[in-house]
Amino acid sequence: METSTTNYSDSWNASISCTAPSATWINTTNAGTFHNNIIKSVDNSFTVDPTTLLTADNNAKNYEKNYINAQHIDVSATISDSGYGFRNRICGIKYSDNAIYASRIDIVHIADSMLNLSNTSVLMTTTEKTLMHNLMSYLDQYQKGQISYTSMKANIASIRTTWGQQGFNTALHQGDISAYTILIADSSITFWNRYNGTGSRISNRDRDQAILALPLWLGLDALGALGGAIGAGVDSYLNSGSVNWKSVGAWALGGAVGASVPGTRWFTKFFK
Repeated sequence: METSTTNYSDSWNASISCTAPSATWINTTNAGTFHNNIIKSVDNSFTVDPTTLLTADNNAKNYEKNYINAQHIDVSATISDSGYGFRNRICGIKYSDNAIYASRIDIVHIADSMLNLSNTSVLMTTTEKTLMHNLMSYLDQYQKGQISYTSMKANIASIRTTWGQQGFNTALHQGDISAYTILIADSSITFWNRYNGTGSRISNRDRDQAILALPLWLGLDALGALGGAIGAGVDSYLNSGSVNWKSVGAWALGGAVGASVPGTRWFTKFFK
């Protein structure tokens, strides 16, 4: 008989680690799609129409954040919240009377003011700034009913072609800010045109008013993208001496969504 001198134990240790899904960075190929999907998700989340614009905005922010988190999109809660504030400032929203006055908005003037900020030369070329001015001019004409949807789409296509002819080194993020703005504007105009169609959840009573309001949100989409991207780029450059292009993309999307969300069906009751 052999006797073992080895002692055995029935206890054991194990470790389990879980890797959280990595967030999807915003880039110039997915920003437009994410923009439309987020707005659609926010709109569909409203099962009961809010009674005030303040309530609507607060709910919309939460719905937006829920979607972004669920889809692992790299846009922070701070960026989502700031988009609404940007829109409120340029539209002159006053929660005391829950009204938004579209006549106060001059998207060309606002865009040019942002394009002419100090240090934008580290972000954009002169050609890009011209393209952005032209884009806003077309959106302004569309908002005023001076050109049709078809013409607006054609103008955006022309701007995209001109952008492509510049030979930007996209690996170095050349042309990024103008690309974000162009692509979001292009996706946006398609979204709002379909939204205003037969599948829209806008009531017949509000439809005529909504038709007048929707072209405005195209301008706000583009302004939000441009303003968010420029703001993030300039801020990171001033604070670190280099541009945080990941932040630029996130702010372009966040600014665009926050600026245009009130164009969804429940907004029309607050439009004056």
